[in-house]
Amino acid sequence: MNSAEMLNISDGVHFDESITKIEYHSYSPFLSTFNNSDEIRICIQNQNLNILTCESFLYIEGTVKKVSDYTVSATAKLVNNYPAYLFEEIRYEINGIEIDRVRNVGQTLTLKNYISLNDNEKDYTKIIPNVKHELILNRARNDLNAIISPTDDMKFEITKLQWHVPLVQLQDGQKILLYKFINSGKSIKMSFRSWDMYEYPVLPTTTHQVWAVKSSTRLEKARYVIFALQTNRRNLKEKDASRFDHSNLTDIKVFLNSDVYPYSDLNTDFQNNRYALLYDMYSKFQESYYKTNSQPLLTPAQFKEIAPIALINCSHQMDEIKIGPVDLKIEFKCKSNIQPNTSAYCLILHDRIVEYNPLTNDVKRL
Repeated sequence: MNSAEMLNISDGVHFDESITKIEYHSYSPFLSTFNNSDEIRICIQNQNLNILTCESFLYIEGTVKKVSDYTVSATAKLVNNYPAYLFEEIRYEINGIEIDRVRNVGQTLTLKNYISLNDNEKDYTKIIPNVKHELILNRARNDLNAIISPTDDMKFEITKLQWHVPLVQLQDGQKILLYKFINSGKSIKMSFRSWDMYEYPVLPTTTHQVWAVKSSTRLEKARYVIFALQTNRRNLKEKDASRFDHSNLTDIKVFLNSDVYPYSDLNTDFQNNRYALLYDMYSKFQESYYKTNSQPLLTPAQFKEIAPIALINCSHQMDEIKIGPVDLKIEFKCKSNIQPNTSAYCLILHDRIVEYNPLTNDVKRL
């Protein structure tokens, strides 16, 4: 506290009454069944609403059943973060314009949760007034990655699916200010970090691999790269798809054009429990991303056992990277040959800015 605040004893008591009510409304899809490979659309048509999308969530009810006779299973187990594995892709649109898209939802959200799961995980935290919202979910082709069952083939029957969204009601004075802003014709800029997942389905059985992940000419800059390996876990009924493997990883580097992150070699050796540098990179993510004290979800032992991921911070970039095309490439090495049926995942967290004009309903990605 500064000295001016400390000595201001005449200041009265102030209450923030600009918001009169926040209440959740539930919105259901057009479909009443949610089978594998179905496209599910949930739409909020009423545009005269102030919606706080950052606090919205999906509500899902369902039952795990055997594929053979469609009876309820008493032995099957659900993997961590299993609702995400029920969907192959989720898209979010406002006024019919795609704002964001997440592919390979299960692996994307699982990796993101491992690095950032706590109360600080927020992005764009403001209301979005006078706009049509739509959430499009594509069901996965099967539910093998969501359920562990060594004996029977299982499926997750979704019986209820709703999008619960908080609607914000404003005090009269605040309504007038909002109407004045809308009528001024000014646009709202919404900035957030988008998640872009890439998969190398089957890696060669070598110790050294170079993966050209993507090339982009957009202004969306890669800020963090999360890399993970997984051996013989996807689409198998007896395996846990939410866990990852270290595959004796010894070093990894991310190249943005000619710039490399990290600069020094890691010299990791999981067999001899030398992975402190990799865990340190993981544990510092929340401090760098959310500007808060880090509270890593996993201990060092859990990190090795459950999610030995490489988190590369490339948020500070040279000027020549910030304009023009950027080629993102990953080079990684392992102590021994990569095992058969090993997949690599690269989750890129990058900048995205959307401009929305509430008067004209124009929406565009910058």
